[in-house]
Amino acid sequence: MRRETPSKGTRAGRILSPYTTDKGHLMVYLAPPNGEIFKGWRGPVSKKPKYLVARLVAGLWGKPHPTGDWTDLRWRLHHKDERVDHNCIDNLEWLSQSDHMRLHHARRRERKHE
Repeated sequence: MRRETPSKGTRAGRILSPYTTDKGHLMVYLAPPNGEIFKGWRGPVSKKPKYLVARLVAGLWGKPHPTGDWTDLRWRLHHKDERVDHNCIDNLEWLSQSDHMRLHHARRRERKHE
């Protein structure tokens, strides 16, 4: 992922380096080009909000958030192969929070009985 416009202390075209969360998800910090404060997809108001790479991939390559509101956490971006660091567009699908929990609970139960 490349930075399109420069912001304070950065330059356009710089490749953004993701970091891995404690659960294995990839995230990047994105600051608005004019330095204004705005609300990130999650968390408090920040000059440098963080975004899940999977949500950015989904939004940029044809799988926008079902409600159009990226702060609506009732929807989860599910990784079909269960590898949370595999953010290929074909591996991502939106599920409601309840469907996502149901699916993962069922898969955990299946693994337990194998």
